[in-house]
Amino acid sequence: MSTALGLSRQYLQGTLDAMGVSAQIGEEEIGGEPALQVETAEQAILIGRGGENLRALQYIVYQMVKRELPTAEITTIDVAGYRKARLNQLETIVDQAKAQAMGSDEPITLAPMNAYERRFVHSILSDEPALITESTGEEPDRRVVIRRAS
Repeated sequence: MSTALGLSRQYLQGTLDAMGVSAQIGEEEIGGEPALQVETAEQAILIGRGGENLRALQYIVYQMVKRELPTAEITTIDVAGYRKARLNQLETIVDQAKAQAMGSDEPITLAPMNAYERRFVHSILSDEPALITESTGEEPDRRVVIRRAS
C-alpha cells in the first residue's frame, strides 16, 4: 500500500467516524488507479446529488493528505461502486462520441462533467492520434469537445 493511499484511508476513516457513518473501507482499482471503496448502509448521504458529497469528501481527504505529503496525488474514493459505474457509463458515451467524431468534420460536444470525469475522458482518448480533445466552458458547465485531428 502506498503511503498516500494509506494516509487517505486513515483520514477517510476518521472523517466517516466524525460524521457518525459506519462503513467498511477496502481497496480496488478504478480507471487504472488505486482507489478506496466505501461500503455502508448510508451511501446516499456520502454520494449526494450527482456525486457532490462524494467529490467533497474526496477533496477534504486529499487536502489532509497534502499537508503531510505535498507531492501526493489525489486518491479516488468510491462509495458502493457509484464512481466505477459512472466511469463505465462514460466509456460507453465516449465510444459513441468517438465513432461520431471519426465520421464527421464537426466537433462532438459532450454533456457537462466535473473535472474528474473530464480527465477520465481525455485519458481514454489520449491513445487515439486521429482525435483531439479539449475542455471548454466555465464550471459547472465545462464540457469535453472531441474533434478529428487536422
